[in-house]
Amino acid sequence: QNKVKASQAITLLLDANNKIYYYEGEPNYEDYTSLKETTYTADGIRKVLLRKNYDAVKKVEELKVKKANLEITEDEYKEQVSEIKGAKNTPTVIIKATDKSTYKNLIDALDEMQICSIGKYVIDNISPDDKKLLTSKGVRLD
Repeated sequence: QNKVKASQAITLLLDANNKIYYYEGEPNYEDYTSLKETTYTADGIRKVLLRKNYDAVKKVEELKVKKANLEITEDEYKEQVSEIKGAKNTPTVIIKATDKSTYKNLIDALDEMQICSIGKYVIDNISPDDKKLLTSKGVRLD
């Protein structure tokens, strides 16, 4: 597995009852305040991801206009979008689900990757340290 540049990483922790938590960069397992709670709404995780991926989202929107105006072909559009999403300065999202999260939560998180033009994301196992962060926030995992 490739190492993710810490400044570009954001980790999502999916939990029961449609709860979603995240931290940016390297996790600070000694400081549970580094873990933030949000929602699956446009003002929740989408807002966080759009902020983190602002430049790429802006470039993709510009390409959509060019495609609509027939300035570029569908193939050119797809190729350029792929390059934008995979650029060095774009975020990498790591999605981790607790045993209590639902399949719908995972699908909703993956939908946000598309909506927010996130090209680099991975689904990973939740670590014992991530579980420790959640429990220090009062989340019950048993």
